[in-house]
Formats: sequence, structure tokens, C-alpha cells
Amino acid sequence: MAGQSTGATQSGTGRLPEPRRPHEVDPIVVDGRFSVTDVLRRNPSTMTAAAIDLDSGDLVVVKAASVEQLSRATRIRLRHEAQILRDLGERGLLPLIASGEANGLFYLVMPRVDGRTLRERLQAGPLGVDVTLCVIEQLLAALV
Repeated sequence: MAGQSTGATQSGTGRLPEPRRPHEVDPIVVDGRFSVTDVLRRNPSTMTAAAIDLDSGDLVVVKAASVEQLSRATRIRLRHEAQILRDLGERGLLPLIASGEANGLFYLVMPRVDGRTLRERLQAGPLGVDVTLCVIEQLLAALV
């Protein structure tokens, strides 16, 4: 898996780092490459954050989970999901830029796309038949 040998959290303890504040000197950097700019969602074991790819300057989203809070089966499933995302990215969906385990975190990195999340869209009401069919067509095309 990419990024397994390098990477950083603020503490290296396997706990999710706290969001960066403007006065902090040491920003959150995942895998030595992805500098977190804003925490979008957080719960006790996971974090989704906006970040900048320091290699390319691109805006990305980092999803990270504390490995110490994951069962062995969940870690295996997450690695498998990362491989599926990698494969689907080659077929037209958003590519998986990087994934791995570093300093006690399992992470996935994908390009950042402006707009509402699917969760936000579904909270606004059900999708219409035409939109649903379009999404299904795209997913099926990626799976073929």
C-alpha cells in the first residue's frame, strides 16, 4: 500500500490530531504530503478533512481513522475498499490519490470536489428518478 513507510500526525500516538488553528506552528501533515487546512467532519475514531497536496498544490480530501480503535477485520476491509477505490478511479470515478497507514492512522486521499456532499443532497429530499438513473449509470459504467 502506498505511503506506509512515511507519514505524520502531530503526536504519532494513533489518535486523530486536533484541527490546526491559525496560531499553531506545526500543521497536521498526513504521510508527509497532505497538509490539513480544515476539518470537515469528526467523530471519536475518524476525521474527514480538506487538505492541500504539498507535491502538486491540488486540493484534496483526507479521510483518516485511528488504527488503534479499529478491529483487525475492519483494517482488512478498509485496505480492500482502498483497492476497490483505486480500481474504480481507473474507470472514471474519482481517483484514489493515496492510502496507507502512518503513525497510527489509516488514511484515504481523494480529489476535492466543490459542491454538496451526497449526505447533504439526500437530507434536502429524495433524488429524482432522472438523477438516480444517471448516478446508477455512472456507477455501473465504472464497475464494468
